Amino acid sequence: MHDLVHDLAKSVAEQECMCLDKANLSNLPRNSHHIDFEVGGQTETQLEKGTLEKFESLRTLYQLKWDGGQLRIQGLENVVSVCEAQDANFKGKEDVQELRLLWENFGETKSVVAEEEVLEALQPHSNLKRLEIVGCGGINFPTWIGNTSALNSLVYLLLQRCKNSRQLPSLGRLPSLRKLEIWSMDDVRYIDEEESYNGIVAKPFPSLEELKVFSLPNLEQLLRRKTTGINELLRSICNLNCLNQLHLRGSKVSYFPEGMMNNMTSLAYLRISFFSELKELPSDITKLSALSDLSVDNCDKLECLPEQGLEGLSSLRHLIIRCCEGLGSLPEGVGQLTSLQSLTIEFCPALIKRCVEGTGEDWHKIAHIPKVILKGSD
Repeated sequence: MHDLVHDLAKSVAEQECMCLDKANLSNLPRNSHHIDFEVGGQTETQLEKGTLEKFESLRTLYQLKWDGGQLRIQGLENVVSVCEAQDANFKGKEDVQELRLLWENFGETKSVVAEEEVLEALQPHSNLKRLEIVGCGGINFPTWIGNTSALNSLVYLLLQRCKNSRQLPSLGRLPSLRKLEIWSMDDVRYIDEEESYNGIVAKPFPSLEELKVFSLPNLEQLLRRKTTGINELLRSICNLNCLNQLHLRGSKVSYFPEGMMNNMTSLAYLRISFFSELKELPSDITKLSALSDLSVDNCDKLECLPEQGLEGLSSLRHLIIRCCEGLGSLPEGVGQLTSLQSLTIEFCPALIKRCVEGTGEDWHKIAHIPKVILKGSD
């Protein structure tokens, strides 16, 4: 009986719902309502401009690209039926390791509720390791994103151009998350909330190694607390003590808060850029014993590097200083950076002049470095 019911349902639906792979497009029925097609191979070359004009009743068109454990779904703005999303049964597809969900209208949606419901219905299997959500127009993210059992294997998450989103899910709960990227979300004010269980504050992002946050103009804090302000935001970074890469970009603070980097024992890469009012680097930067790459650029009012404790940067191998016109000299401690393999100074006229081989006043501090690059001097 089960097989008979399946065959009947298939015969009824096949004229309305089509999945294109290597099918002959010229033989498709004109009354198809829903079409999805695989990108690549024969289908992509056959699907030329104007091919779909004959489908008078077409309601939904989206693309699927399957490559081993990677699945990309593009054109989700065309899916308005929750039933269509539920029928995909991603929750049962245990072989999908990477999933990309793309809305190409980038938040300019006719129905916020519909996009939220579709995304809720696209819950993947708990084996998923990488997830990208781009352009979804919903205000709220699905409940399964912050569910530790639903995404307990997730190691990478990208949320991008979800313009209507005001609050992120509880990402700090995800036990295996190692890399998080959040791009172009205007109304987001914090990344996660501090939570407590039985009076004990839970450690957020227990496995996070890399955090990239760009174009969040109203971001106030990494972790939601009662206090506000950009110095509070910078100080909260110290809670992410598993990070090995950190890029701080664009703020008008003159000084970094004390203790900002006290607990960042795993940090290997640090870039500080476009701090137009910054005069000093964080005082506790010298405690970053695992730091191997340090880059400082476009900080015009930076006056000096730390004078004391530079020997604490025992693992530093590469130092880049670029477009910091206010920096006039190097501290004596640079001479104690015995692991340093390269020093690059670009578009810092006064500093470059002091570092010229043989004649520069600071040459003796950097003569031990195997590779010194000076660029952009007058």
